[in-house]
Amino acid sequence: MGGGGKGNKKVKGHSRTIEQRFQLAPGRVYVHPIPQLLDNIGYLIVCLPPPSSKCSAVVAIFIDCGDANESIAEINHIREVYYPNHPNFELQTLLCTHKHHDHTAGNRQLLKEEPALSDIYGGAIENVPYCNMPVKNGESIVLPSSGENDMNDVASVECIAVPSHTRGSVVYALRNKGKTTENTPIVTYLFTGDALFSGGAGVPFEADLEYPGDRDWKKKNEHSRIKARAGVNSIERCFVEVLVRSSGEEFLKEKPFDHDDDVDFHDFYSTANRRVLLFPGHEYTSDLMKRQFDPSVPNEGGGWTRLPPSIFFDAASRYFVTTHRRTVPKAQRIMTAFTSLESELRINPHMRSLKRRGEHLLHAVRLWHNYGAREK
Repeated sequence: MGGGGKGNKKVKGHSRTIEQRFQLAPGRVYVHPIPQLLDNIGYLIVCLPPPSSKCSAVVAIFIDCGDANESIAEINHIREVYYPNHPNFELQTLLCTHKHHDHTAGNRQLLKEEPALSDIYGGAIENVPYCNMPVKNGESIVLPSSGENDMNDVASVECIAVPSHTRGSVVYALRNKGKTTENTPIVTYLFTGDALFSGGAGVPFEADLEYPGDRDWKKKNEHSRIKARAGVNSIERCFVEVLVRSSGEEFLKEKPFDHDDDVDFHDFYSTANRRVLLFPGHEYTSDLMKRQFDPSVPNEGGGWTRLPPSIFFDAASRYFVTTHRRTVPKAQRIMTAFTSLESELRINPHMRSLKRRGEHLLHAVRLWHNYGAREK
């Protein structure tokens, strides 16, 4: 593991994260958050060798390197605390959710200081710095391996295209292979970059304008090239994509959907959504939750009278908890960005909007099926 001179300095990130570790595959695959810059979050995915193996090498993936010095310092700290008996630590893969500087500025230095790093992934149309492995929607990533330690045996990563914040943005869906350990359910960790946050979404910078390379560019003028409401629509389209794809085909095979049942959208997915965790690219939770209670913010503050009281209290609780954790002294600040998809269906205004419209659509289809589609 490369470190460089600055990598050995005392860690001074924006949050205390060393105690936060997420288990994907027991004894094998773990996820560590890495604080960077002002409020960015990168992630280190570690795969330990099988207990019965003589292999001592640990292989790893990094997601979104905005600052290489901070990232390397945090990685070295994690190694000292969690993996002191594994001196051979190979960071082989870097995944980039999108091209913005605060998520890719460290690519060059990380590539220089990590001798095992060879594959840098990014959206195929995204122009990610130093990307040599462009990926498209639905493609899977070849995970790192060393000797008998092959991450592909216990996990998989699928790319989900979410064109909104940028046109080439990608959500990486990390899943365990549930059959590798007895009684282990399929779980999914979504690394969402700036596409989806706890309590909100990223600004759709590249969703509401036509560009010279677009198909209908020549047919439009300076007025029609601006697509009204395309930004909001693109956010919710990406949220739908994440909802549908997050659980994976394994869960749908495990829990088939009966179209004849009177199914509630939330109830049907609740079991799957408890198994889905979101790992956003920024620590924005407190600010985004605060906006929901601010009456001066259009389409955000107010509107609670139209929602069940339980949702209001869930959102208020999330706001107060995150605000408390982010206003303590810097050395004690705990990240609050991580959340379950089940929780987001209640506290995220975009998810609530989708759920409401989905229920209206299902109700309309049910009425049509029961009364309008009967044979005469």
